Amino acid sequence: MPNSGLTQSSVVDSMEIDSYNRSNHVSPSKGIDSGMLQKICKAVLKQLDDKNTEVQSIAVKALGVLVTKVSGDNLNTITDKLLAMLLTPASDSSGTERNGLKDLYGIGLKKLINDVPNSYGGTVCQRLVSRLISGAEMSVKGDYEDKDKEVGPYCFTLLTTLLSRFATNPYVVPSAPHIVRVAFLALNCDNVSLAKLGGGLLSMGGRGFEDEILFGSQATQEAPKSPRRSKARRSKREKASALPTVAGVIPQILSLIDNNASNRVVLCQALGSIISTVGHRCGKVVDTVVPMLLNILSDTLPAEVSEKRAGLV
Repeated sequence: MPNSGLTQSSVVDSMEIDSYNRSNHVSPSKGIDSGMLQKICKAVLKQLDDKNTEVQSIAVKALGVLVTKVSGDNLNTITDKLLAMLLTPASDSSGTERNGLKDLYGIGLKKLINDVPNSYGGTVCQRLVSRLISGAEMSVKGDYEDKDKEVGPYCFTLLTTLLSRFATNPYVVPSAPHIVRVAFLALNCDNVSLAKLGGGLLSMGGRGFEDEILFGSQATQEAPKSPRRSKARRSKREKASALPTVAGVIPQILSLIDNNASNRVVLCQALGSIISTVGHRCGKVVDTVVPMLLNILSDTLPAEVSEKRAGLV
């Protein structure tokens, strides 16, 4: 293995020193100036290009410590490097095989998102959101080769982690329509795992979605009332007309539940998770959502149960 200026033992030693400093309340800023931190950051980042998987693993762990110490350009460099390593094909143009290392880069990015100081949250969001959305969309559309298919789930997971901390960040809020779009692409696909990830993304994003995106522009209007009809007499067109023509997340999920029997379980899980996350905000659409759910359930229950239920109403 070529000597790149930073050995495995030196990285481990630096991590042990940092652990000692934290346990003894020693401020690293007193012993390490910004210039030295920049040199350390550059040296550790260089190890991500090493062909030895163990060296890369240690480097990612070291970066997990550095993200809480560095700022500005150094933090941007770490973010960009880890994301590029995740999104780069398993065998890039240089011939370097990266198959099996995507987990490593994904874990590094997740730790970065979880541990970055709040004051730099906007910087991280600005550099990650659009590229993670693109990676997630490529996965749903099947644009990745088999050896790179794990990238898509990581993009969804990282987006969800990002929203769990920064859903209301000014750099995230404008991307809400794009997040919703890629989440619904996942909910509509045949891959159940991706569909569940799409539901989780909508659930966490609901904390920052505006009411118009979450409920639709007409979501608070009174649901249309019509006499109950038997399942045999209700055509697909009649069922569709009973749903409000809005673009809100919750009405769209209800529409999918009503028309997609094969994926109803995942869709219902997504709906429950979103409602649980946004909490009291759903109060304004209860009069719309509950009747729609009851109509959907009446079509899925056995005939004898539906008749008994109708007699009790």
